[in-house]
Amino acid sequence: IRVYKVAAVTSNYVYLISSFGLYTVNISDLNSPFYVQRIPGKRYGGVVVDNYAYTVDADGNLQIFDISDPANPTWVANSIYVSYILDAKISSNYLYLSTGDLLVLDITDPASPILEGSYTTPGTTGDIFISKGYVFSANGNTVGIYKFTASSVEQENQDLENAPRASSLEQNYPNPFNSFTVIRYQLLGRQLNHVTVKLYNLKGEEVITLIKGEQSAGSYQVIWDGKNESGEEMSSGIYLCILKVNNWQTSKKLIFLR
Repeated sequence: IRVYKVAAVTSNYVYLISSFGLYTVNISDLNSPFYVQRIPGKRYGGVVVDNYAYTVDADGNLQIFDISDPANPTWVANSIYVSYILDAKISSNYLYLSTGDLLVLDITDPASPILEGSYTTPGTTGDIFISKGYVFSANGNTVGIYKFTASSVEQENQDLENAPRASSLEQNYPNPFNSFTVIRYQLLGRQLNHVTVKLYNLKGEEVITLIKGEQSAGSYQVIWDGKNESGEEMSSGIYLCILKVNNWQTSKKLIFLR
């Protein structure tokens, strides 16, 4: 098999991520390791925490498996949409995920993680390291330094009074597109948030409002069919999708090809 990542190593097992699944290999005898089982399906990263495996399936869903019996893993739940996992670290009861951006999950109940914080990094977040309460991340050409507090991730030396109350807005898929595209996002915390998802052209003119209202924490998606509020098909070009949550907002560029 082609191994992309070693998800975890315990006293008797090593867990391997590949394009064919999450493999468990018994290494109790290092001279004679042997294959135990495989959680099938293409995997885009993963991490093992105690008796649970968190791995991303081909649709970008963070799936949770109980591996207390390594030979017979059982599916527990699907959690948030994360696309892929590049790196993962654990500190106290929090799981820090590098997914291109930085996500923080509360895993006090490992079978039911809660998205507690996120930060849209200036580049694509790769390896992460945690020390003295700070998260250090490789962001392409820069190194990011972040501090996590309950329900927010703050970048050092930056005023984030209105810290992100939603995870980073995912890049729409497909992109470019010519008929429809799916826009996914997540909300944080345990309170209701006022949420809008709007599309604008590059002149700053509003094209359509896709979402407007109160939403609680969780994962959401909305489809745009390339039409404006009046149902008229827009011309080919680049459009800006803006997710606004309370007083915080983020955006992604969408490419529409007729």
